[in-house]
Amino acid sequence: MSSIRQPNYLFDHNPPTEEDLIGRLFCNRGPELRFGMDRLRAPIAAGKICAVHGMPRSGKSHFVHRLLLEARQAGLPYLFLTVNANNRGTARAVLEEAYFKILERIRSVSPDQVPGGQTGILDEYLAYLSQYEDVVGRDSIEFTVERSTSVAHTQDVAAKGIALPFEINFLDRTEERAGTGNKLVQRSLSEHELVEILRYGMDVLAWLYPDKKVLLFVDDLDLLDRKGKEGQPESDLLVDHLKVLAEPPSLGEKPAAVVVLATVRQPTFTDRDKDFQDFVEVSLMDPEQHIAIYQRHIELFNAGTEVFTRQAVEWLEEGSGGQVGMFLRRCHQLWQRFYGRLPEGVLIDVEQIRQFVKQQVRQMVRDPDSLTAVEAVIGAVRAGARELTLEADPGRAGLIFTVLSPIAAQGKYSINPIYFEVIREMIQQGLV
Repeated sequence: MSSIRQPNYLFDHNPPTEEDLIGRLFCNRGPELRFGMDRLRAPIAAGKICAVHGMPRSGKSHFVHRLLLEARQAGLPYLFLTVNANNRGTARAVLEEAYFKILERIRSVSPDQVPGGQTGILDEYLAYLSQYEDVVGRDSIEFTVERSTSVAHTQDVAAKGIALPFEINFLDRTEERAGTGNKLVQRSLSEHELVEILRYGMDVLAWLYPDKKVLLFVDDLDLLDRKGKEGQPESDLLVDHLKVLAEPPSLGEKPAAVVVLATVRQPTFTDRDKDFQDFVEVSLMDPEQHIAIYQRHIELFNAGTEVFTRQAVEWLEEGSGGQVGMFLRRCHQLWQRFYGRLPEGVLIDVEQIRQFVKQQVRQMVRDPDSLTAVEAVIGAVRAGARELTLEADPGRAGLIFTVLSPIAAQGKYSINPIYFEVIREMIQQGLV
């Protein structure tokens, strides 16, 4: 137990990224972790994305971070690259981030790590990849693409074996004015060209580390959309591109050098199951497991000092729908709301939470921006419905992850059980 309070970490619902916290906050996923490790030790089929799948806010990201930490500590033969797709907007943005991660990894290689001391060959590979730095992620000066006519061949210590997919030729002002004949002039790379560059970079890493595979972890693969809507067209496009990266080299002379691992929500995994390998399913936690996680936060970040009464913790857990992210988010919101407003040593209880939720609902009813959505929620509760469909985005009204949680169907939401219970009570009392 830490004797120092760390309020910036207490009840943080986002998955930890610091190695120490990844391990210390991980609990109740022992069997899944052992299963994932056994999967990483075994041969992995090429051409499919290894999916860690489950319901929203079930702890998938934290699980994979813990799995990869375990794999590193166990010395499994992988090079680890991580990109986060959440809210990136486009498949291109994720591919661009992967490019810079690959380039950074290759640049970090010291001369004594180069196979056979062939630093000159590495310099050529790196020079080729580096020429795209001014192109990836931005519109650049105009250029043309020239396809390579070289033929890839088996690598050995005396020869370069990674064929260039294409080269770009930047145009000077004279060429810009005169035109370039039949060549297509571009200002940015296409996504397919980005994938080709990534494949080239992955092959360079495979040459540098012949006894390892590249493991590319893409977190929240199906949440590219900036509004948090899952399974949008850009996510489907990203799946298509990542499948190409997971394919074995074109000559088929060696097994796939790249493993693509991704977290996805259950509906996306089900809809595109032929593109995914069922790697690990992360199920919802039992109530006692959520309470154990709450207690872990109290011990690590609040010097062991309780925040809620036991009854309040259990009530919040019941209202989480089994989603650990939702449970921690709600704990943080209420802890923040009552911070400094209660006498020292007084714990937040169920009745105080009820009164706070009632106050929130009254404020939402008076707010023109949230009125329409809240009235729809009240109408659903009055009819005994725990789900509803809304045309407008309730996120703009501040209802997402408080009153409402999005579910798979477009525009459909579930009502948080705590809000459902309190709003029903307000209806009975004639308060709404």
